Amino acid sequence: MRISMFLLLCVMLLAGGCRSDDCKHKKIIESLSNEPLNLEHPSRYEGLHLFVGCEDKNEKKITFPRVLKIEYLKNKYSMNYKTYLRKILNEDIHIDLPESCFRLNAVISDNYAKMNFNAFFSLYCYENGSVFRIAQSLSENESLTVLYYLFLNEYYSFWDDYIGIYSIRKLEN
Repeated sequence: MRISMFLLLCVMLLAGGCRSDDCKHKKIIESLSNEPLNLEHPSRYEGLHLFVGCEDKNEKKITFPRVLKIEYLKNKYSMNYKTYLRKILNEDIHIDLPESCFRLNAVISDNYAKMNFNAFFSLYCYENGSVFRIAQSLSENESLTVLYYLFLNEYYSFWDDYIGIYSIRKLEN
């Protein structure tokens, strides 16, 4: 009986799971792909920073949902919008965007590789009410590198222009 319950549990976990590449950014991809695919309706996630890859794997670009939507509509990709978002956010494809690339900071990248995520998060971020903030002592490049690694873990950032600092939230359903 125990063996059959164990096997049933294993089968359920395998069947209900998804490949790690397909699971990355699942919430934001679902949310963005369910919005109207036109430019008259601004996304409710419009201010969120999204990171996409550059030709050099150590360089990234920061962009916004509207820019990705414009790029998709302009180029008429041979895939649906949801697939396009999954491929671009998981860096399976690269697109030529007007934003310039930035190079990932080696020290921060090394910390991310060596630390568990909670320790990494605590090192570079602090809580401020209902949002998290990024440490103000970081340079722009260091901040963008930290935000990129947070993005990989489904923490999304936006620029709070009222106080001039990056704010971070975990995307809720």
